[in-house]
Amino acid sequence: MDLEKTKKRMLNLYGIGDFGGDLATAFGTNYRSFYMTNIAMMPLTLQAIISPISSIWGIIAVPLYGTILDKYRSKPGNSYGKLIKIMSPLVVLTTFLSWYVMALEPKILAAVCVILMTILGGFTQQLSYLGNVALMGACADNEQEKGKMSSTRWTAIKIAMVVAPSVALALLGFYEGRGLSPVMTYVLTATTMSLLFPLGYYFNVWTTKGMEKPVEQKVEAKKSIGIVEAFKLILTNPHLLALVLVNILTVVCSFLIAMMAAFYFNVAVGRPALLTVYLTISNACGIVSAFFAGILAKKFGLKQCSVGAMIVGIAGLVFATICKVNPILYMVGVSIYQFAEGVDYAIIITMFSSCAVYTHWKTGEDKTATIMSLVSWPLTFGGMISGVFIPTYLASIGYDAQAIAAGAPVTEKMITGLQNAVSLVPCCFYIAAFLVMLFLYRLDSKTMKKMEAEIAERQQKKAEE
Repeated sequence: MDLEKTKKRMLNLYGIGDFGGDLATAFGTNYRSFYMTNIAMMPLTLQAIISPISSIWGIIAVPLYGTILDKYRSKPGNSYGKLIKIMSPLVVLTTFLSWYVMALEPKILAAVCVILMTILGGFTQQLSYLGNVALMGACADNEQEKGKMSSTRWTAIKIAMVVAPSVALALLGFYEGRGLSPVMTYVLTATTMSLLFPLGYYFNVWTTKGMEKPVEQKVEAKKSIGIVEAFKLILTNPHLLALVLVNILTVVCSFLIAMMAAFYFNVAVGRPALLTVYLTISNACGIVSAFFAGILAKKFGLKQCSVGAMIVGIAGLVFATICKVNPILYMVGVSIYQFAEGVDYAIIITMFSSCAVYTHWKTGEDKTATIMSLVSWPLTFGGMISGVFIPTYLASIGYDAQAIAAGAPVTEKMITGLQNAVSLVPCCFYIAAFLVMLFLYRLDSKTMKKMEAEIAERQQKKAEE
């Protein structure tokens, strides 16, 4: 095997497969809530029960997935690549079942099946995903190589976000044109897109073939962070607590806009064809803004840049709220928000490392790895809050998918409520996040430099002893 040629292939091509992986999951983000409510006719009360149960399992299972991954790879002959080849094809099966069971009768049976499939689907998808990400550390020889691989992967993911709406629309039209029921149209669209998941991940495994370093000796697996320890760490670091809260609020804002968009364009304004245009443009704005995040942060500092981006995002959402009855102007407002949020999200992730510096400065203990492992928590909690909030909110505005399907008119209250769900309501969450960031997160550039200098001084004194 030509090692130099293989490494070149890995550095140039690894991560492209994440285009398929992310394309496969994007359909669920944009259409799952609409499908569950309007097509599968899942009662809103059951939806509000399903989400927290599934999310709580997700919180508990994250350390478990890491332990399984470590133990599997520690055995002779096993590798991340081998695990990905086993688990990723199962994602197609779990995707089909996850969407199909939502339409089962009675609905209490459907709800139980959805929870079970969420657990099973999370197992297959998360092990594949974590194994795919772990390939970077297992194959790269230094931080520069990891950075190159990560950059390619992130670019592929962003491109997938832009392309996904058009692919979904084409598939929905294809299956609908074959005379399939609405349920099977959505089920087969989700399943077809999920085929790209194993294909993409198999491609990534191929690019790293022969490069994954074997485990030379059996070592004790790293202890995963426990829930109690994580909460203790958050509560003893006021800046970390503020940042986690900010991140949860911004995630809820983003999820509400993404998950309620199908309701807005299909029901509130009656322009379903604009949904694909909207998703494509808004995702493209997020991609463009990500390239500016590093430049702006370097010039203005992390907190200042985050606050500035949030002000722009709030302005965009306020404009979207004012123009909510006009879908074109609404898209302009949300696109401004998406651009600002793209900058802010990239910066917030970086700010977790600043919180790690604060903990190191305050306690003398370096908890960087532990604190950075909390980055995924706001996504889980934000998803749980959104999953409960959306069906509760739909019920509060009198939205009844079954009655509408039977011919009942869509009331003015429903229309106004759906319009507010993608404008005024997320704007309120984003303003709350802005206020927390502005007043409770206080790690500015000057403070960070002071703490880093004191830590370096302590380490120097300790080395001299």
